[in-house]
Amino acid sequence: MKTLVALLVAVFLSIPISALAEPEYKAEPEKEAPKVEPFFCPVSKISDNERCMYCHQMVLEKGKQKFGLKEITIENNYEQKPSSMSIFFDNGVLSAYYILDGISGADFLKTTRYLTRHPEIQKLIVEVHSGGGSVMEAWKVVGLMEEMRVRGVEVETRCYGIAASAGGIILVAGDIGSRFVSPNAEIMIHKVWNFSMFSVDDPDSAEDKADVLKHFQKNINAFFASRTKITIAELNSNTFHKMWWLTGSEAVDVGVADGLIQERSILAK
Repeated sequence: MKTLVALLVAVFLSIPISALAEPEYKAEPEKEAPKVEPFFCPVSKISDNERCMYCHQMVLEKGKQKFGLKEITIENNYEQKPSSMSIFFDNGVLSAYYILDGISGADFLKTTRYLTRHPEIQKLIVEVHSGGGSVMEAWKVVGLMEEMRVRGVEVETRCYGIAASAGGIILVAGDIGSRFVSPNAEIMIHKVWNFSMFSVDDPDSAEDKADVLKHFQKNINAFFASRTKITIAELNSNTFHKMWWLTGSEAVDVGVADGLIQERSILAK
């Protein structure tokens, strides 16, 4: 036993003091931060983020905004637009082209709201190809066109085929100087034929209905007279118990349109 104790003491005494102390902490050398190479746009070669919009723009995709290259086709850069509308550059101006066949203020509202979300679209071209419809719906379309005009959007109307009745109202509602027709297009103006918002009949119903129709006709005539060369007297004379049909060329002569589409195309070159 004494021998074992002596052996342990000898082993303990042989251990260096430094080995019994806590080990000294040595900090690891700091690693150098990796070098970040500047990112250059593959198209414009610009690396300055503040100048990013030189080659990018905000686009709408599935209801969410994202960055898109301007080099992407405009048609593919704008999603969720009304199916009856296309987007393209017209004489260098980003434009929306809307084909109006049925007279629907609700459908046209989708177009104008889309333009409101995209202020970079500065022109709205409305191609009228309609045999007519509700005058109330026509007035709603006209009001929305006026709203776009106030917002600074140019509103151009065109007719290649037919703009009859309420369709004719929308045709003349384009910016004066920007209403174009094909020579053989057909434009028709007529008196209000019918109106029925109520079904109560009494001895005075017919007279009341006639007064309402006269009110509508007065409003329509005043609108045409203010935007064409046609007087109210000429409107009453040419539409009395009949339809007044005009070819595109005749429509230009009386100021329903401002020029022929072919002439516009030549001037645009």
